[in-house]
Amino acid sequence: MSHETEPNERDEKRIVVIGITGNIGCGKSEVATLLRAKGCTVLSSDETAKRLMNENAEVRDKLKEVFGIDVFTINGTINKEFLAKKVFGESPDNRKYLETLNSIVHPAVLDEHVRQIREFEQAGLSHLFIESALIYEVEIEDAFDYIVVVDAPEDVRIARAMQRDKGTEAQIRARMENQLDANQKKSWADFTIDNSGTKEQLETSVNFLYPIFLTLPPTSLVEDEE
Repeated sequence: MSHETEPNERDEKRIVVIGITGNIGCGKSEVATLLRAKGCTVLSSDETAKRLMNENAEVRDKLKEVFGIDVFTINGTINKEFLAKKVFGESPDNRKYLETLNSIVHPAVLDEHVRQIREFEQAGLSHLFIESALIYEVEIEDAFDYIVVVDAPEDVRIARAMQRDKGTEAQIRARMENQLDANQKKSWADFTIDNSGTKEQLETSVNFLYPIFLTLPPTSLVEDEE
């Protein structure tokens, strides 16, 4: 076997990692749910972050050091309301706390995803999806073979987020300030899903893309062919 062909043979067995992202209220979690219903393996960076903040001793120690004991509830779980007040807003302190929170949690989430990817790859899984809101913001897009951006008009996204999170428009807009422009994300993405319509229309879009996703090769193979 020649040296030139060996890397490609390894790549053919490599798992394909597809990111699902989009700004607040776009419906990326709904896309993830639809893919899971089809039997796809979909990880959630948000759920992973919550789990690590509740279970990972190193992460919890760092959170306590920065935010104090009130970052945890009396039961020891993460105090989401307290943390949200600290990191979401327009003041310099809010931005500083958000940057600090991200510097604590994001590396731990990335390490956990790397571990999970290797585990699924060893188990023979061909395609893995990861739902993550901040792929472009934290500049980890190169960790994915392909990226899917879910989008909807801003007013629709705000209304959805207000209903889901029971927040005010000002609170939702403050969180939006920490995300990159949706149109910029779409220009970078490999696939875009328009979620401005009904749940049935979203399901139709996912049904169309689903078989395409499962035929995607590792990007190194695509680059080699080019």
